[in-house]
Amino acid sequence: MMKKLLLIIFIFILISLLSIIWFVNSIMPLGNDKSIKHFEIAPGTNAYQIGINLQNQNLIKSAIAFRIYSQITQSAKFIKPGTYELSNNLGVPQITNKLLAGPVSIWVTLPEGLRREEMADRFIESLSLRGQEAKDFKDKFLSLTQGKEGYLFPDTYLVSKDSTPANLVKMLEDNFEKKVNSNIDKSTLILASIIERETKSEEERPIVAGILLKRINAGWPLQADATIQYALGNWDPVNADDLKIQSPYNTYLNTGLPPTPICNPGLSSINAAKNPTQSNYWYYLHDKDGQIHYATTIDEQNANIAKYLQ
Repeated sequence: MMKKLLLIIFIFILISLLSIIWFVNSIMPLGNDKSIKHFEIAPGTNAYQIGINLQNQNLIKSAIAFRIYSQITQSAKFIKPGTYELSNNLGVPQITNKLLAGPVSIWVTLPEGLRREEMADRFIESLSLRGQEAKDFKDKFLSLTQGKEGYLFPDTYLVSKDSTPANLVKMLEDNFEKKVNSNIDKSTLILASIIERETKSEEERPIVAGILLKRINAGWPLQADATIQYALGNWDPVNADDLKIQSPYNTYLNTGLPPTPICNPGLSSINAAKNPTQSNYWYYLHDKDGQIHYATTIDEQNANIAKYLQ
């Protein structure tokens, strides 16, 4: 019995020693190549997948060892998405330190429906710009995007930390050209921008597009709150006084489309503007929960207002 116990203890110690030897060897540098490789971590990537990607790109010996090390050090939760500069002459501890130091390029998401100044603010926040540097960046970005509202495509971008406003504006315009095509009819893009701000879901966009076009063709004012919000420079709910402002973007006082897009729409809204759904509706509104309600007559619309908004 004692011999059997000693044998079990011996095997346990042996396995433990071999495991330690394997682990120590596995976190050592894979090679001695100092050349830089750009390693990308997408948003939402976990430690296991990071390890697999590092191994697949010949930067570490073992994805399992990386995962174990990240669990021991509790480091994975502090690794941010982006692009890193690594080489395979670094061991797992050194690579982990590089990852914890932060990426040289970062992911920046620009949601559909932002105005160009809001896009500038997103870049400023993501690039951690402060003070005069932030002000200079925004001033330059707005100068370069003057007259380009609607043509700056909303998307998720991988952005170098030393990017200039000129680099970023070109990136947005190039992506618009790739995803949409700059030859899109301006009126379609203006309509798409209104649809973007006036709707809550992809399903309702073609219907709202049809309503807006029907109102334009009938010579009715669009009465789209989003255009007034654009004139005011915010997306706050409009009040009765706001409806009286003198602006070409006031679609309560003016018929037809406003002179320019009011935001930078996504593909869903652009496609809705191109392919509107015909219906009997002339009016719509969203209740306090964001649910849309349509109406065919002003009496029905007033009833919806009383029921859902008052």
